[in-house]
Amino acid sequence: MKKTFLEVILKNSEIELTILPEAGCHWPRLRIFKSGEWIDLLSPVSDYATILSAPSSVGSYIMAPWANRLPGGVMEFDGQKHNLRLNFPDNTAIHGDLRKRTWKVREATDSRFRAELNSADYADFNYPFRLRFEYIVELQDSTLTQSFFITNKDTRPAPVGFGYHPFFKRHLRPGRKDPVLILPAAKIFEAKDHMPQGPAIPVSGRTDLRSPKPLGTPALDDCFTELTENRIRLNYPEDGVEVVFELAPVFQYVVLYIPNKATSEGARHLEKQELGTCPPLAGAEFLAIEPQTHVTGALPLAAQGWHDTGLKVLAPGERWGAPMKIRIEQTA
Repeated sequence: MKKTFLEVILKNSEIELTILPEAGCHWPRLRIFKSGEWIDLLSPVSDYATILSAPSSVGSYIMAPWANRLPGGVMEFDGQKHNLRLNFPDNTAIHGDLRKRTWKVREATDSRFRAELNSADYADFNYPFRLRFEYIVELQDSTLTQSFFITNKDTRPAPVGFGYHPFFKRHLRPGRKDPVLILPAAKIFEAKDHMPQGPAIPVSGRTDLRSPKPLGTPALDDCFTELTENRIRLNYPEDGVEVVFELAPVFQYVVLYIPNKATSEGARHLEKQELGTCPPLAGAEFLAIEPQTHVTGALPLAAQGWHDTGLKVLAPGERWGAPMKIRIEQTA
């Protein structure tokens, strides 16, 4: 029998957001009302069951208690080594362990959603510290505000981080030109197998996205930092729509995953699939904008002596987190 999912829908006259508490509070659909019709902003999920096997394909999800890759699943902290389960073919543990979990809904209206999850409720939770997670989404006019908090319920200090992984459509309607992305990041990390190899260096050429220009084919899967302002803008000029991220100060890092439109680059997406089955995306008709609180690979880099990785160490009982706003402006 096909599994049915609880849907929580936040909706007003401008925005409709669907949240799946039984699938990691995944956003399978985000739509706006434009020119008399509802239009998808995210690559929508056609079959909810698929995100339980590989939720990294479409929609949007939370990354916590770490974001992006942990090579070999190995983390070292406070003199102890921990081996986490691998969940990607590239021999990494990636994007935390919240995306497939069932959250407890504490509040659900057409304008506010609040849920929580305790790692201690799951014997197989893929992190060696007991943590409590809180997630709140609020809809007001043309703005969605996500707030995320982590509380250390353990008796030991716990290293944590979080981020978001939305997959936006490259084109809102068929035949449109590429959108314009403005990322006010002054530096990027040189990487090998997606892992930073040294201090961030100045952006240039295809990695310099500080001024408006069509998205094009930058073939990016990289971590940026040194934001000069707290807004990221994704503009669809022909549709009169602009998506504006408003970041709290904890979001000092942004990963961009933008495959080329060529099918050879689109194939890179297959390398990012989790173990198991997953429906393919339609070519490279997406771009992922991933604000996160720490650099990719922060756990092993901190163990190597790196400073300023963004990794947060919570004392027992400490609660930490921040909001992030997504404002959707209709410019025409």
